[in-house]
Amino acid sequence: MLKLDSPELVHKTEAGGVILDLADLDALRQAHRTLLDRAPAGAQVIAMEQKPAGRELIVGATASPGLGTLVMFGLGGIFVEVLKDVVFGIAPLCASEARHMLGALKASAVLDGVRGAPALNRAGIENVLLRVSRLVADFPEIVELDLNPILAYPGTTSPVAVDVRLKIR
Repeated sequence: MLKLDSPELVHKTEAGGVILDLADLDALRQAHRTLLDRAPAGAQVIAMEQKPAGRELIVGATASPGLGTLVMFGLGGIFVEVLKDVVFGIAPLCASEARHMLGALKASAVLDGVRGAPALNRAGIENVLLRVSRLVADFPEIVELDLNPILAYPGTTSPVAVDVRLKIR
């Protein structure tokens, strides 16, 4: 897959800045030309491994004066903007706080599997929350961090962040 990388592109998919399912070198070349035509000045094109579809989640962090750094968790992709179903904890999180955040979502049943869908790897999702929490606690110069989407999978397959936005003080 190819995607545009630019501070001006927060929602790359909406801007046509992501091209998936590139089967051969010709498709890769054409996608590269297409992205360059769409790109704002100074943007770069990044080639990445395309991951299989999964449940989209978001993990973020933001510095909050007087509180420390808040860690956010919710359904990701477009759902974070549409449903606004997110929960917050203060970094650094402990394991029980991360676990509680997963259960505190209004849509937490989605993580457990609904309508025949298998349950997601909750331990893997908790691990992502703990690692992000530790990262922002150890590096207070990180004032904003968004991993969106994170693709979560059933069984023991680990979640994978496929896009990141980071702001440093």
